[in-house]
Amino acid sequence: MLSFLAMAIAMIGAVPMVWDYAKSVDYGFQASLINHWGAAWVFAGFILYVVTRIMIILIKKSKK
Repeated sequence: MLSFLAMAIAMIGAVPMVWDYAKSVDYGFQASLINHWGAAWVFAGFILYVVTRIMIILIKKSKK
C-alpha cells in the first residue's frame, strides 16, 4: 500500500512537470525540469518507494 502512495506522490510531481515542459517547448521557451517544483515531489516519491521496497525485502528475510 505504501508503494502505491509513493508512486502517486511521484506522479503528482511528474505530470505537471512534463505538462509545463511540453507547453514551453511548444511556445519556444527554454525548459528546465530540474528547477520545477514537481522535481521535489518526484524525488520524494522515488525515495519513499525505494525505502518501502527495502523494508519489504528485510521483512521477508526476517520471516525465513
